[in-house]
Amino acid sequence: MAAHNYANTSVEMVVYDDPLHVSERVAVAAFLAGYSGGTRTSYTTGLRIFTGWCHEHRLNLFSVKRAHLELFGRWMEQEGRMASTIARRLSTLSSFYKYCQIEDIIAKNPAANIRRPKVNAESRTLGLDRNELGALLVQAGLGDLRDGPHHAAGVERLVDL
Repeated sequence: MAAHNYANTSVEMVVYDDPLHVSERVAVAAFLAGYSGGTRTSYTTGLRIFTGWCHEHRLNLFSVKRAHLELFGRWMEQEGRMASTIARRLSTLSSFYKYCQIEDIIAKNPAANIRRPKVNAESRTLGLDRNELGALLVQAGLGDLRDGPHHAAGVERLVDL
C-alpha cells in the first residue's frame, strides 16, 4: 500500500447559496422594484428588519404564518418601537405577502388579517423634520420681493425659537 503525501493537498471552499434564500431575495427585490423614493426606502427597511428577525428564528419568508407576524409585532413592542412604526412595518409585510400571493410565490397571504396597533391620528412629532425645515427656508428665501426682506428674517427668527 502506497503512502499518500497530504502535505501538497489543497482545500477549495465552495460557497453554496441556498436556493430558498435566493428566491427570497428575488421576491423582495421584485416587490421593491415597484416603488421609489421614500416608500421604497421605508419598505426596504421594514423588510430588512423582518428578514433578519426571520433568519434569527430560522424561518423562511415563504413559510411564515400569521402567528409569526404577531410575534414579530410583539418583538417590536419589546424593542420599544412606537405603535405607528409597528403598524407601518406590518403594513409593509401585508403588501409584500399580497404581492407574493398575486405572483403565485405563496398560496395564502399570512398577513391578510393581521392585527395592527391603533395609531393616534394626531402626530406626536414636535416641530419640523430636517427636510420640512429646509423647504420652509427655501420658500422664505423665494418669497415675493414686494414682501420685503423682513419676510425671510421673520421665518429665520421662528426657526431659532
